[in-house]
Amino acid sequence: MTQDALDFSVPVSGLTRAARHSSWTGARQAVKTWTAKQSALLQLLTQAGGPMNDHELAAVLRWPLSSVCSVRNSVRDLLAPDGFDAVTWPDGGVTRRTRWKINRINWRGVNGEGSDEAEG
Repeated sequence: MTQDALDFSVPVSGLTRAARHSSWTGARQAVKTWTAKQSALLQLLTQAGGPMNDHELAAVLRWPLSSVCSVRNSVRDLLAPDGFDAVTWPDGGVTRRTRWKINRINWRGVNGEGSDEAEG
């Protein structure tokens, strides 16, 4: 079986064949805990009482920021951006961090609540 024949729900990337293979071997290991991480992130956003940015998610979940970004991207169809948090750096520079919330329209079907189309 080739790596292309395997369908992981974790991201695989790389500019060279060697880099893609390295990413794939990491994804192969990550897939073992991926669903648990997706569930933890979605549950946190569901129960948080409001949208959260990636840095806040990383702090609460105690994950590296890169893991939050990867897991968030894997469930991006279930999320919606909800504004930004402005962060001012010591040098006066300002950056914005996207706040994420559950996309209630897409969430209903996943959560077994049905969709408006199915109810009509």
